Amino acid sequence: MQYLMSKPNMKHDKDGIYSYSIPNSKKICIAAGSCRAWCMIDKGNFRVYPNIKQGYQGRYELTLQSNFADIISKELQNRKIKGNKITYVRPHVSGEYYNQAYLDKWATIFRNNPGVKFVTYTKAFKRLDFTEVYKLDNVAVIESFGGIDPVNINNPHAIVFDSLDDIPADYTNCYESDALAWEIAKNGNGNIALIMK
Repeated sequence: MQYLMSKPNMKHDKDGIYSYSIPNSKKICIAAGSCRAWCMIDKGNFRVYPNIKQGYQGRYELTLQSNFADIISKELQNRKIKGNKITYVRPHVSGEYYNQAYLDKWATIFRNNPGVKFVTYTKAFKRLDFTEVYKLDNVAVIESFGGIDPVNINNPHAIVFDSLDDIPADYTNCYESDALAWEIAKNGNGNIALIMK
């Protein structure tokens, strides 16, 4: 069976975080800014293995279907890994909420799967209406640095730093754990640090 949720990569493996990614094109990353210059999707394994981008394109095409939310919810409710259901999902290691209809499909997925914690970084926070998503207890929406619009430091947000030494004392290094980022966004001060590697 072809699963749609990608298995955890090295960063996500310890937390068991699965992901759903789509391409990082200008059409999709509607609020990208300076991040285009250092986007990790254009580096490393993503350049070495073209099948990764091909898979992302297929997943994007699936998002256009009216039953996208049902398909993803069905996988989350039925897929088991070593006898356990998926408990963490990160939409968009690559990609973005590219329009309101697509975000609304994910909002349906979030609501239909209250036992799954979703950690989602976005630069589209001023371009789309996240009002309903913000209300959900199982979703951490994190405004992501590097877009056209500046992050609101009073909301959960992530800033990319060059090194550990650059991280201010009131930020938590979440580079190695999106589960920790979820916790800081939902129950901490919302100041999330990531490292450019």
